Amino acid sequence: MLEFFLSSPNIYNAQQTGNFRGIITDSLSSEVLAYANIFIKELGSGTSTDSRGYFLISSLPVSNYTAEISYIGYQTKTIHFVIASNKITHINISLVPLEVELQTVEKSSERIYGENVTDIGIQKFSTKKLNLCQKVLSRISLEHCNICPVYRVQAISQLGFM
Repeated sequence: MLEFFLSSPNIYNAQQTGNFRGIITDSLSSEVLAYANIFIKELGSGTSTDSRGYFLISSLPVSNYTAEISYIGYQTKTIHFVIASNKITHINISLVPLEVELQTVEKSSERIYGENVTDIGIQKFSTKKLNLCQKVLSRISLEHCNICPVYRVQAISQLGFM
C-alpha cells in the first residue's frame, strides 16, 4: 500500500495546490473595480477581475506569494499571501485613487486688425452691378439656368463678372 502512494506522484502533487480569490474595490467609495490587474511575481503571470471586481486563480502550488494589484488611476498595491494545500485564500483588496493635479490652463485672445489677404473668393459689388444682375436674371428663366449652363455663363458674363 505504501508503494502505491509513493509511486503516484500525481496524487501527491494534486493535493499540494490551493486557490487564491478576492474582490478589488475603491478604498473611498467601496465600488468594485472591474478589470483590475492581479500579477503574481513568483509565477510571472496573473489575471484580471471580472465586471463585478472578482478574481480567482486556481491550482496554485503551495507556497508564499507576492501579488501586485493595479488599476488605471489608482496606486499599485503589493500584498503577500500564502497558499495552503486544498484551501482557498480569500483577500479583499482596496486600492487608493491617485490624486492627479492638472496644470492651470490660461486662455487668452488678441484681435488683429489689418487687411485680410486670404479671402480671395470674396468679390465686392456695387449697387449698380446688383441692380443690373437682377434685371438680367429676371430675363432668364430658372429652368434655362438649370438645364443649360450656357445661359448661366452668358448671364454672368453680361454682368461683367467674368
